[in-house]
Amino acid sequence: MNTRIQAPEALPDEDLDRSLRPRRLADFVGQEAVK
Repeated sequence: MNTRIQAPEALPDEDLDRSLRPRRLADFVGQEAVK
């Protein structure tokens, strides 16, 4: 069974994860351009 935490408030780790994720597709390094 897959258990997930569902809470309306952000967890401390989520702020770190959000800051590390690319915000735009152009921010991904090493990705080939889509035709």
